[in-house]
Amino acid sequence: MVKLKTMIPHKIGRYEIKAEIGRGGMATVYHAYDPRVQRDVALKVLPREFLHDPNFRTRFQREVQTVAALEHPAIVPIYDSGEEDGQPYLVMRFLPGGTLAQRLKRGELSFSEVIRIINRLAQALDEAHKLGIVHRDLKPDNILFDQYNEPFITDFGIAKLSEGNSTLTTSGLIIGTPAYMSPEQASGEEIDGRSDIYALGVILFQMLAGKLPYEANTPIGLIMKHMTQPVPNILRIRPDLPPGCQTVIAQALAKGREERYPTAAELAIALSDPQILAAPPVFQVQPQDGSASDHSDAGAEIICPKCQTSNTGQGRTCSNCGYRLVTNCILCYTPNRIDATHCANCGTDLKRAQLRRRASLEARRRSQAERDQAYREKEVRQLIQKLLDDLKDRKKRVAAIHQLNQLDDEIFEILIQTLLTHTAPEERCSAANMLGQICSRFEINPPLKELVIQALTQALDDAETTVSRQAQKSLQKIEEKGTNIFSGLVDWLKGS
Repeated sequence: MVKLKTMIPHKIGRYEIKAEIGRGGMATVYHAYDPRVQRDVALKVLPREFLHDPNFRTRFQREVQTVAALEHPAIVPIYDSGEEDGQPYLVMRFLPGGTLAQRLKRGELSFSEVIRIINRLAQALDEAHKLGIVHRDLKPDNILFDQYNEPFITDFGIAKLSEGNSTLTTSGLIIGTPAYMSPEQASGEEIDGRSDIYALGVILFQMLAGKLPYEANTPIGLIMKHMTQPVPNILRIRPDLPPGCQTVIAQALAKGREERYPTAAELAIALSDPQILAAPPVFQVQPQDGSASDHSDAGAEIICPKCQTSNTGQGRTCSNCGYRLVTNCILCYTPNRIDATHCANCGTDLKRAQLRRRASLEARRRSQAERDQAYREKEVRQLIQKLLDDLKDRKKRVAAIHQLNQLDDEIFEILIQTLLTHTAPEERCSAANMLGQICSRFEINPPLKELVIQALTQALDDAETTVSRQAQKSLQKIEEKGTNIFSGLVDWLKGS
């Protein structure tokens, strides 16, 4: 079978093609020459076989917009973009130093060189994250070097904007490279910059160890290891490294994003901190192929904290009550004895890490509760507005009246709380309008109407003029219906 050689174009736009640099999943990159400014450039072209797919074209165009918004010394800049016979392309700086992947094939990097690379890449990632941009496919192939040996991040083609429409990379499709994919990205969850920090942690491990932390025969097997397997102890592979390296790597590769470094810069700082690096391990490093437990007291008895029964050190559950005697480190997922103070793999203080996780989970629950409340408020207002609009339609009026009569106290409480406490003036104004319309059109039980009138009266002093005026209009509507809960309120309003 004869293998056909891919034809390389002689020219694209004004750019003269010298050679093909690489061919990826969604583009081909050429080494080209720009005669106008007389310099070498890298020219990325969307293959013609993808032109019928609007998603690929849109993602390609979005890369141009994304990178154009990123101005950082460690992000490959874009010089130009355009189309040639309907084929879109973008022109970037040409970096002759090759990729990090090519360097890793030649062997391990020195510790000082690793620190230098991580420091520079971390600054670029944090700059992207500040703009709400997540790379999502950070790997050695996407890290290039210039002629001065400085690293650059490239290929933001599948980057995700954390705000705005991001449907181009969803639809149930997991996008990224399994070997560098965070557990939340692999499971299809919403991601943020900490997913890139996980990928940076994998690259850090690979640069120091000369191999990936997880290996498998299939992409699915590799993804499952990232999600379930403990973070490997790099000191078993490189015992010459500073002992604190394992602590840094374990936090960068923590399964839960809340346990990772919040920014890439903090990872870089920890990797350069002499105190962190010099911290002695609280465990004994076993040989890489050893199957023994990391605990020096693995054979010692364990007292069950539930029933106080003495158990052998090798048991995973209590022989008397079945209570679990092994707990996983929340950073690296390594199983540890229930009475262990530090993780046998990464040295993490287990009790302190557990407290941090509880605090983080509680903060997430509060944040979720606030979002749910805001969504509920919006949903209630939309429902009521629809019912009030339906009243104008004779065909829908009966059904609308029936539904409005079913409104419970919770809905009034939400509207009242929105009126009195919401930070957005338009939300308070909308709530005042809704309360006035409901109470002026329908028979509401007197105690509930009294609460509504009290809230509207309090809103008369609102700092926002539009809110106080709407509250006044709503009170007048209620009183004009003939209710006399607060006698003389209309006269008071007229005189105010």
